[in-house]
Amino acid sequence: FWGPLYLHETLGTGMARSGLVSVAFDVGGPLGVLAGGYISDRIFGSRRIPASAISLFLLGPLLLFYGRLTAAPNPLMIAGLFFAIGFLVGLPESLIAGTAAVDFGGRAGASTASGFINGCGSVGAIFGGSLPGLIAKAWGWGALFSILGLSVLVAGLLLLPKWNVLPAEGR
Repeated sequence: FWGPLYLHETLGTGMARSGLVSVAFDVGGPLGVLAGGYISDRIFGSRRIPASAISLFLLGPLLLFYGRLTAAPNPLMIAGLFFAIGFLVGLPESLIAGTAAVDFGGRAGASTASGFINGCGSVGAIFGGSLPGLIAKAWGWGALFSILGLSVLVAGLLLLPKWNVLPAEGR
């Protein structure tokens, strides 16, 4: 939600052009979802956590150094970074909120597990619309990207103990 505003403020473009550049995030997301499913099934033998953790460990530094990468604002460069961020966000979000919830919820609890995880995501969405703007207004866009980057790295670390976990057979 905050992408067009950020672009408007940093590039000095109108909201229409800023909205167009920010679409790159939304294009990257579904491609990350597809890549995540393929990677987790084919490379990691249906383990969802490795692909998710790797994605988060790539995303964290990208967000932490985002300000340096965009020191000379260029719409094409920012669109590319937004695409990469969308790709790296979509991959773990889909694997954890969707696939892993069904995998570990089993037949009897797949809907409950998925609903619980998506419900937590809805609570996050409540804050996701306003909290970034409040942080950016108080401390600047650089602080926002740093906080996001650190949060993503912490999330990746929290996944590491479950690296080799597979759902039980026949659930």
